[in-house]
Amino acid sequence: MLREMSDTAELVHSFDGSFDSDMTIEIGLYNGTEYFASLWQLRNLGYYGDPMNITAMKRWGHPAGPEDASEEGVFKLPPFDGPYDLPTSYEAASGRLHYIALNLQRVDVGNPMFGNVTAIFSPSFRKDAVAASPIDSGLYVMGCNKTYMETPGSHAEPKLAKKIACNKGDITPGVTIPTAMDHVLLNNRIFWSKSGGVDTLARAFARTHAEPAHAPAKVTNASSAELIMYIEPNVLANALYSENAIKLLVGSFYALFGSTRGGLLRQFAAARRVALTWAIGACSTGFISDENVSFAGDVRLLDWPTSGAMLNATASPGDATSFAALWDAAADERAHAGGNLTTAAVWRWWAQARSTLSGALRLSLPRPGDCASWERTLGKNEAGECVAYLD
Repeated sequence: MLREMSDTAELVHSFDGSFDSDMTIEIGLYNGTEYFASLWQLRNLGYYGDPMNITAMKRWGHPAGPEDASEEGVFKLPPFDGPYDLPTSYEAASGRLHYIALNLQRVDVGNPMFGNVTAIFSPSFRKDAVAASPIDSGLYVMGCNKTYMETPGSHAEPKLAKKIACNKGDITPGVTIPTAMDHVLLNNRIFWSKSGGVDTLARAFARTHAEPAHAPAKVTNASSAELIMYIEPNVLANALYSENAIKLLVGSFYALFGSTRGGLLRQFAAARRVALTWAIGACSTGFISDENVSFAGDVRLLDWPTSGAMLNATASPGDATSFAALWDAAADERAHAGGNLTTAAVWRWWAQARSTLSGALRLSLPRPGDCASWERTLGKNEAGECVAYLD
């Protein structure tokens, strides 16, 4: 059962948030290449300043940045050839990885700690391009790797890292085939055994199989404390839109629906021919700092005007018009509110969207047995269709 849950769990990369050298909506829309760029590619291309500037090199390179120690120590990737262990060419930068979280908890918004937009990577990467660390490899390096931690100038140990049972688990990555993932799944549970009673595998099982209508919220809800306890199945390959590397984009309904940036996200999705959905999550901003936040999440709503022509779903005749009207009305209210809506207002718009749009646009997250294949399938809608790309 756990293997099936792991096999169907999404590969998520959340972005457009609080981290200074990640993808943004604008980069996705305006970058002239076919690449969904990685952290090292973005830095090398100069999106976040001159990569040869000494200040940038000190901030991003070893030991101030934990990425090199993680990628070389945990994933055994070869060192870069530049000062501070940084890449000196785009080719070298392209030889590293995309940071990914395994959405084992089936959270509708992906991992909102890292931003208001989530890219769901194609499960086809699992065949030969994924190596999965049992926990966040950066947290492990900053909290468990004594050699790195004792290096002058290394990143300070985060408070959360103190909850890791460093001496009990095995950080060795596994490839995403069932037998190798057994090791990863079990060590994820072992590493977080000090985290105040949170059993990551039991929680994932409850989120997948318990019905919210028949189980208490404490069983079926997700919590922000669990969001950082993810397995990290990083993609060791370039991600090209033209090769369907990104299966789905998920926008935060709270932060972006009806906003100017949300409009850019819709343009990004249309330009790259990637389906777009909207999710409510905890109805909060992308980065959740309060570890006591508990939330149920919900279905994802298909952005039908942007995505409908690409998909096999059978929408109601009025869905496109209704969606456009909802967007325009929410945008008008945001404009009058200075761009931000209250939580109550967002819940009101979410309820209206849910009741106005047909069940064909309401998608559940992947779950074992729901659909025959998840290669190009986004989810099962309330009309019983496994919604997938037409080509």
